[in-house]
Amino acid sequence: MTKIDPEKERQRRTTLYAALSDLELQKVGKNPESLTDCAFEALREERNRRGLEWSGKGMPLPSQIVHSKLNPSRTIRAIDQSC
Repeated sequence: MTKIDPEKERQRRTTLYAALSDLELQKVGKNPESLTDCAFEALREERNRRGLEWSGKGMPLPSQIVHSKLNPSRTIRAIDQSC
């Protein structure tokens, strides 16, 4: 299996996102947590360059997001019972 060069991949994403329309960038960024760190950073840079708002603007890199597998209704009940 060929190893991906991170710098080449970043440049490829930068070029790709620069060629997309604002609407296409919006679609790509709809679920920023599902992107790779490389894709997320390139998307953030392009959206910032264009002055576009998006939900991932203040987010950490996707690899830094901790996904909880807790049941939300159980968590709420546990919080209610602790008061």
